[in-house]
Amino acid sequence: MAWDTARTKAGRRLFRCVEIDLDFCSLIYATSPCVAVLGTTGDRKCFNTRETCQDPDNYDPADKTYRFCDPIEGLPRDFDAIPSLRGIELSPTMIDPGRTLGKRASAIATFLDHPHHDRGIDKYVDERPAGTASATGETYTPFELGTFFAKLRSRNPFYSGRLMHILTGYLPWDFDKTPEQQPAYTSAEVIANLRRRTYIMERWEGPDAAGAFKIIAKDMLKLADNDRTLVPIPTSGRLDGDITDADGSATLIPAGVGDDEYDASGTILIGSESITFTRVGDDLTLTARGVDGTVAEEHKEDDLVQQALRFTSIRVDSIIQDLLQDFVGIDPSFIPFSDWQDEVGTWLSSHRFSTVIWKPTGVRKLLNELCQQSLLYLWWDDIDQEIKLRAVRPSSAETALTDDAHLIQNSTKIQDRHDERLTRVVVHFDVRNAVVDVPGEEDFAQSVTAIDADAETSDKFGDVRTSKIFARWLGAANRAQALQLAARMLASYKDTPQDISFRLGAKDASLVTGDVFTIETRLLADVTGAAEAKRHQVLQVEELPDGSFSYEAQRYQFSTRYGFIGPDSLADFGAAPAADLESYAWISQNTGDFADGTDAYRIL
Repeated sequence: MAWDTARTKAGRRLFRCVEIDLDFCSLIYATSPCVAVLGTTGDRKCFNTRETCQDPDNYDPADKTYRFCDPIEGLPRDFDAIPSLRGIELSPTMIDPGRTLGKRASAIATFLDHPHHDRGIDKYVDERPAGTASATGETYTPFELGTFFAKLRSRNPFYSGRLMHILTGYLPWDFDKTPEQQPAYTSAEVIANLRRRTYIMERWEGPDAAGAFKIIAKDMLKLADNDRTLVPIPTSGRLDGDITDADGSATLIPAGVGDDEYDASGTILIGSESITFTRVGDDLTLTARGVDGTVAEEHKEDDLVQQALRFTSIRVDSIIQDLLQDFVGIDPSFIPFSDWQDEVGTWLSSHRFSTVIWKPTGVRKLLNELCQQSLLYLWWDDIDQEIKLRAVRPSSAETALTDDAHLIQNSTKIQDRHDERLTRVVVHFDVRNAVVDVPGEEDFAQSVTAIDADAETSDKFGDVRTSKIFARWLGAANRAQALQLAARMLASYKDTPQDISFRLGAKDASLVTGDVFTIETRLLADVTGAAEAKRHQVLQVEELPDGSFSYEAQRYQFSTRYGFIGPDSLADFGAAPAADLESYAWISQNTGDFADGTDAYRIL
């Protein structure tokens, strides 16, 4: 039985596990290719971890999974886990469509320390009491010496960046049998009933005097934080002598730094001057001086030479892949690039982005800029274990929620976000000189403005709310993109944004982050007071300790009926299936609606 089925069953029993993946050498001590020698390379045999390795040149790490679970009654006897888990705190992702990376997810798992026999963890556990794993004949009984998490920490100091998995769900149960008749479920059968969320470990705390041990983990996009990864990579080469504002060559020091840190050609920054170059060894040919809106100038011996990163007319999906995969180092298995290509090819196919990044800049800052300037959003899906990318665009609402059938009583709340309402959006683009640390209006050659003058009148909001976007990724040829960015940003925030929060029982909790749905509740009424179904988008989903799910959502900005031009094979409007009506467009009557009274489409 899978989690999706188990959550609908009455009498289900909540169950939680935590798994951590740590490096563990696949070799056997002193057996080729391991050349460790007891008494020569070490006084005792290793524990197959990098910290205890005596032959690091041949160290061969593979993942070893440590599994922990709730210490509950009725745990299947064949389930392989240490029952030391005491608590899980989950802080879920919150998306911020078209503006930033939003809030990153995190998880804290708390355990109770305990003695442990080391079986299944130490390959030489049977040799420790006999003294054959020690050059001096030292003997000890693992269960009687130390505690599990104290030993784990000592043997595995290089845990940061490794994976932690939170598994929540329900113990498998045959509802047609009595407790005494239940089968002996295997580990695989228990795991199949759980939903897995994946994070990267950031730090361990403890064990403390009370035996508490904590693992703090973050979502995969934590690796892109500004204090983690800089783009371009800082380079350390310096000029070996003065150069004038007209010199066409220069040499880097210290010796060898050219091949170690610099491309064969590209752009460099010396002082506040941008220069294109080619390179052989440490010798630079300066092919153009004072480019990218900068001015050629003299430079002194020992001035820093920083390699820059240039993007020229590139799609946003390729830029983000480059940043996350090549610079941050995120495993490609977590980046569904073909899905990204489909999304951008459908919704942002004509958009191209260009910029030069001279000074090392945090990747998160660059991603926030790209999210805003291309109107898309990124988030780590901890269940699908991949980074999602989606354009701010229309989407069908496949799930409908109502007060009576789905929403947990007294859990629904509505909140207006007046501080986010806008009446004007100004986009500054075509950068003159982005070498400055914080570019302002004077650093851009062009700007466009979208204004909702009607909203600024005294009989409506009666004020001016302006958002300024400094779009370093939009060049002189991107005026149409800048106009679209201003118009779409204003359309998204000209009406007061409205959030709705509610809870669902596990049986109804099929919605995930980013989903669009309709909700009909008495709290969302039309002018007569009747409940009115409204489209919303899920911003955040949190699984609560009691097994219910808490949702945060916002009013969906695309309330108009949209559709693509369809193939010739489509049926007439009155005979078309609902799935086609959600995806494609039909021509309406000249009254602007169809015979059934529904609105006409807008063609995408």
